[in-house]
Amino acid sequence: MIIIGVDHNNKSFFIAFTFLPDQSEPSYHWALVQIRELFNLIHPTIGLIPGSISTDCDQALRNAISDVFPISATLLCLWHANKNIQQHCKGKFTSAETYNEFFQAWLGIVQSRDIPEYQNRLYQFSTKFSDTLEHQECVHYVQDTWLGPGRVESVVQAWTNKHPHFGVTVTSRLVSIS
Repeated sequence: MIIIGVDHNNKSFFIAFTFLPDQSEPSYHWALVQIRELFNLIHPTIGLIPGSISTDCDQALRNAISDVFPISATLLCLWHANKNIQQHCKGKFTSAETYNEFFQAWLGIVQSRDIPEYQNRLYQFSTKFSDTLEHQECVHYVQDTWLGPGRVESVVQAWTNKHPHFGVTVTSRLVSIS
């Protein structure tokens, strides 16, 4: 597990890393408690905590984060969401052009700046792509998997921009510095 931070100049820096025996909630919990203790050593009077934490969709990790850092926002990695949508939906479109329209509409939903804009874009998305059973299946996949309760707040800007994240909405930032 690699943990990085982002400073006010939008530069990444390592905070810590650890080898875990597995990807279970107890393992993640242990690692995050160690990080919290490190933060407490650095700023014992302030109670320093991350403003937000970006992760893939690993539920065990998300559960551990919400337990150890209950005030920190847990953001879902947009790159992982995009890849999952592509894997699940791309083959259900008969033309690349139509799939690209679908994907751009998804990105528009994610980039919604407020809830009314989100609701409008979601309505347009579900209406536009209701023409075939396969397209409807993709709309339902997006709504159920990425825009359901507990997820929409972690991926759509109308909610994520309420938390400090310096524009970091992907975990691939790790790859670029490791």
